[in-house]
Amino acid sequence: MAELNEALAGELQRQGVTRVFSLLGEDVVKLGVCLAEYGIKLITARHEAGAVAMADGYARVSGKVAVALISRGPGLTNAMTGLVNGAKASNPVLVITGDSPAGLRGGNYSKWVDQTALLEAAEIPFVTIGSAASAVADLAVALDRVRDGQLMVAQFPGTILEEEAGNAAPSVVLPEPAPKPGPPSSNEIKMLADLLQEDWAFSHPVILAGRGAHRAGARADLRRLGERLGAVLTTTLMGNGLFRDDPFSVGISGTYSTETAIELLRLADVVLAFGTTLDPLTTDSGLMYPRARVIRFDADPAQAERGSMPSEIFVVADAREAASALADELDRRGHRIIGMRTDAVRRRIAEAGRPQPIHDLGGPGLLDPRLVMRMIDQILPEERTVVLDNGHHAAFSTAQLSVPDPGAFVSPLEFHCVGAATGMVTGAALARPDRMTVFCVGDTGALMTLGEIESIARHQLPVLVIVLDDGGLGAEIQYLRVLGIDDAVAREQTPAFAAIARGMGYDAYAIETLDDLSALAGVISRPQKPTLLEVRVTPDVRADWVEVVMLGHRSQESATTA
Repeated sequence: MAELNEALAGELQRQGVTRVFSLLGEDVVKLGVCLAEYGIKLITARHEAGAVAMADGYARVSGKVAVALISRGPGLTNAMTGLVNGAKASNPVLVITGDSPAGLRGGNYSKWVDQTALLEAAEIPFVTIGSAASAVADLAVALDRVRDGQLMVAQFPGTILEEEAGNAAPSVVLPEPAPKPGPPSSNEIKMLADLLQEDWAFSHPVILAGRGAHRAGARADLRRLGERLGAVLTTTLMGNGLFRDDPFSVGISGTYSTETAIELLRLADVVLAFGTTLDPLTTDSGLMYPRARVIRFDADPAQAERGSMPSEIFVVADAREAASALADELDRRGHRIIGMRTDAVRRRIAEAGRPQPIHDLGGPGLLDPRLVMRMIDQILPEERTVVLDNGHHAAFSTAQLSVPDPGAFVSPLEFHCVGAATGMVTGAALARPDRMTVFCVGDTGALMTLGEIESIARHQLPVLVIVLDDGGLGAEIQYLRVLGIDDAVAREQTPAFAAIARGMGYDAYAIETLDDLSALAGVISRPQKPTLLEVRVTPDVRADWVEVVMLGHRSQESATTA
C-alpha cells in the first residue's frame, strides 16, 4: 500500500475533487504535494481563514463540494471564523487538518491546543481519523456527510499521514442525518387549500422565499402558486434575485425593503414562508407583517421553534414539492383570485423598480455611496456574481446592485463578521468564471484581509474590487450618532488603497467624482485583470438597518438605502 498522503490524494481525485483551497503547514505539506501529483490544483491563501472562506465561497456559488487544507494548532485557530461561517450556513465544505500527536497533547509542544474541545465549543462538525488503516474509508464517510449539506472538519492526529495506508472498513461513526423530507401529505395540502380558499379571511397573501427555497429549486412552483393565490412575492436577503423579473415581486423583505414594498407587505393577512428562518431583519421583528397569520414550509423541523414571528401552521416539507403540491391542488379546484394582483399594484411595483431620486449628500472627495453603487450597477453586465463583506457599506451595495439569482449573491451574514467575505471572492470567481465577479468591502474589512485581496491578484482573477472607505468603523460611527455620542473613537485614518493595490498587481483607481466612474465604464464593465476602485464616501448617509437594529424602528428622517 502507498503512504497515506498519496492514498488520500487518490481518494479525493476519485471523488471528483479538482481543486483544493489551502494554506499548508509542515504537517500537511506532503499531502499538498501528493494532491498536485494527482492533478488536483492547489489554490493558495495567505491566511487559514482565507483558505476556508475560499472553499466556502466556491461551495455557495457552485453548489458543489469544496475542500480546504490547513495545518493544525495555530492553523486551526486562525481558521475558526471561516469554519463558524461555513458551519452556520450548512455549506458543503470539507476541511482537512492535522492535530497534535497523541503523546504530546497538553504536553511540552508549542502548537498544541485541544482541537476537539475547540471544535465542539464552536459547534463545528468534525471527525478524528484515528488510524491509517481506516483513514481512506473514514475520509469517504466525511465526504458523504458533506454532500448532504454540512461543513465537516477531518483532523488527522500525529504522524498518521506518514504511515502506510490500509484498506480497513470505516472506524468513524456519524449520527444518522435527518431524513430528507418529501412532499407534504395529501391531508396537509387539502387542509391548507381549504384555508386559503376562505377569501373573507385571506385576501392579501404574500409568498416569502428564502435561501432554502432557492436551493430546493422552488422558483417556478412558487410563481405558479402566487398566480393562483393572487399573492405578491418577496424574498429574504439571502434569497435576493429569486423573483427578479416577476411583475408582482416587491424585492427583499425587511430592512432592505423599498417604501413601496413596506406598504404592500404590511397589508398581508397571510404569509406563506418557504425555506426561511424568519429572522428579525427579514420581518422587521414582526413589524413588517403586523396582522398576518404565518404558514411556514421548511425541510428542517427544528425551525418550527425559531423565527421572529410565530407560525400558526408549520409544514415539514421540501419547499419545491410543497409549493408544487399546493399549486396543483388549487389548480384542481379551479381556485384563482385576484388578491393583491391588481393593475394598480403592478404599476406601483413597476414604478418602485425604477431608479428613485436620491438627494446627494456627498461633497468634494467624499461621495454619496448610494449614487456610487447605482452608477456601478448601470455599468456592470447583468450576468454577475456580487460578493459583499459585512459592514455599514454593504447596505448601499445590496440596495443598488441587482443580481440575476440568489446563487449570484454571496454575503456571509451567518456570523456578521467584518472581513469574512474577502476569501470567498476567489472561490466564487472560480466557481462561475462565466460571470463577472464584483466584491464590495469597507475600509476596515479591506485592511483586515489584505492578504486575501492579494490572493485575488496572485491567481490573476478578473475581479472588480470596490473599497468603500468611510474613514473608520462605519456601523459604529452610525451607532454612536444614533445615540447622540461623539463618534471620534470609531474614526481611523486610512491609507491609499489604490496605491497598495497597484503594488499587488491590480489595475487600481482612486475615484474622486462620479465622472471618474463614467470615464472608467469600459474597465469596470469588462476588467481584463484584477481591478480595484478606491472610493472615499461620506459617513453622512445612514443605512436604515442601523436604526432598526439599534432602535427597533426606522425614523422618518433617516436616509433610505433604496
